[in-house]
Amino acid sequence: MLRGEFDGPAKEGLGEGDIGDFGVEREMGVGALGAVVLEQVEVEVADTEGMGGVVGGVVGAAGAEDEERAGAEGVGAVGGDEAAFASPDKPEVVIRQVALAGLPGPLGFAAHCAASAKADVGRVDGVGDGLGHRSDYDNISGKLPFSVSGRICKVRPSRTRRLVMSLTTMGPKEISKRLYRTDKVHEAVASPALVDESHKRFYLEKGFLAVNNVFSPGEVEAAKTGLSFLIGGGKADFTGVQFEEGVDVSELSADEREPYVRKLMWFVEHEARLKALAAHATLLKLASWLVGDEVRLIQDMALLKPANIGREKPWHQDDAYFMLEPLDGIIGTWKALDAATTENGCMQFVPGSHKLGAKPHYHDRDCQIADEDVDVSKVVAVPLSPGGVVLFSGLVHHGTPPNQSAARRRALQYHYASVKCRSTTADEHGKFFYDAKGMAACTGMKPRSIADKF
Repeated sequence: MLRGEFDGPAKEGLGEGDIGDFGVEREMGVGALGAVVLEQVEVEVADTEGMGGVVGGVVGAAGAEDEERAGAEGVGAVGGDEAAFASPDKPEVVIRQVALAGLPGPLGFAAHCAASAKADVGRVDGVGDGLGHRSDYDNISGKLPFSVSGRICKVRPSRTRRLVMSLTTMGPKEISKRLYRTDKVHEAVASPALVDESHKRFYLEKGFLAVNNVFSPGEVEAAKTGLSFLIGGGKADFTGVQFEEGVDVSELSADEREPYVRKLMWFVEHEARLKALAAHATLLKLASWLVGDEVRLIQDMALLKPANIGREKPWHQDDAYFMLEPLDGIIGTWKALDAATTENGCMQFVPGSHKLGAKPHYHDRDCQIADEDVDVSKVVAVPLSPGGVVLFSGLVHHGTPPNQSAARRRALQYHYASVKCRSTTADEHGKFFYDAKGMAACTGMKPRSIADKF
């Protein structure tokens, strides 16, 4: 749905479209969403006698071919399919209103004319929705000029406001369908013994490297046993267990609770088996080799996506969580303890996205890159066998879809940083992760809401 000024549910669109003069050229090419981008443009117009209702026809999901017509049903009560005005800046300015299919109502064009100008704002019939259906809005004072006469006013395209697209309310099935891929799968290197310089070049180019058989079956079983020990209360002073959202475990025994655990944090000093894996010789050798420097452990967690209900970890960059620099000195290592598949939520990446630099992060389903900023067309899934590891840049865009299978998906994730990395202040961190409104990161500040993106 669209978050911000409008909260109505969005219907299925009909495709993509390049939006006209005051729109943008196309966002989020996910077919079913159609024309995703909305614009609210404040416009000042010139002599408009007889112009008709500036309801600005609606270009819904039908796309560019309909933009001149602008959705006949969505046009004002007096005028034609579009409203054209003369101005000193442009001989003719065509005002169009762009909406997502199913979004009711006007986005609202505002007329700001000179003080001596006279504006009549009355009943506006035919305000369209994204499918060109009619609806009634009475006396929308100051929003839609039904007729305007008087002195010349100027077009002010700098007063543009975008509404943010979020898929949060669509549920796990739709999120999986629209933001993740099962048809593009990257095959891991079969063994660390087969890794060579070509794989380092791949990592530097794509931002990740997957290698199976890094951990032996015995080490995998030791890790599972260590996690169960902590979940079951084996260490009274360990409090880093988090359960899947919406699950009440208060009446369950320790064994009954384990299938509902989502995450464990900061456990290496509490569990020797898990600490040993953080110092695994092959793992450290790979991490140091890819970073180009000796590395140190900076974070440890276990990600246990429960069967059927395990939530998505939305798209993000791990560097947004670490107040360290240089940013390319951080490397994540994600170790499969179960077979990680496209069905139960294996890691997915946007290859090469680490080269785009730091991106602003907002709080939506989690602290994340905005849904509309994910390049789904390039996404690849990275399945792993138990004992396999994917090593990845702290800047590469990655996420895991919801687990909609009957199989639990357990993984360890250890982050390392070059010994040359230094801690930064919140202000320094904000110089990497920011937008036009200021800092937009996952640490060093309270994450900003996705509705605050624009």
